[in-house]
Amino acid sequence: MTGTVRTPDLHVEHMSNLARQLNITSDTPARFAVGMAKHHAETAVKIATKYEGDPGAFAELNTQIHLALAYMSRHVDGRGFECVADMFVTLRTIAQTYLRGLSHTQRVLLAAGRGFRHAQMTEENTRAGGDPALITWLNPVYCPTSEALTRIQRAADRRYETRYPDLAGASADDADRRHELATPTTYRFTLEFRYGLLD
Repeated sequence: MTGTVRTPDLHVEHMSNLARQLNITSDTPARFAVGMAKHHAETAVKIATKYEGDPGAFAELNTQIHLALAYMSRHVDGRGFECVADMFVTLRTIAQTYLRGLSHTQRVLLAAGRGFRHAQMTEENTRAGGDPALITWLNPVYCPTSEALTRIQRAADRRYETRYPDLAGASADDADRRHELATPTTYRFTLEFRYGLLD
């Protein structure tokens, strides 16, 4: 393996949820699923390479990685996460490399468009050698309900409340309502529109 993977059970859950959303069923043959996962991973590499530094390509990169993860879930069934760990690390690296090539402002706009509150408050204290927070938050391989991503949002909320206490306190209820309206349902961000998954 080319990197470490924490919380593999959570990643399996994320892949399974994506598979359900995309109607990739347990009847999908494992060999076919592996081939499709590789195809979408290769497409993701091409997008990340061709559109380096261009935030306009992120939605499609996100979709290709989600498709790869969804197909990977069918290979995981009955075998465990280790059988797809290398491909998971590859997908994670593809997204990291692309997101590192974007500016802070570009990442802030992408995150805000995906429902991240106070995205402009992030990445102020990135430790030496570490990735800015939004590179992790925007990475499609991570489960959106994971504690790591939740901590990033909480940190931005706290920083905003500290810096703008009068604004944060006065508009907290309105902000929550706006966020609920603006935040897509988990796992259905682009999937329901791209693949016709509306109820």
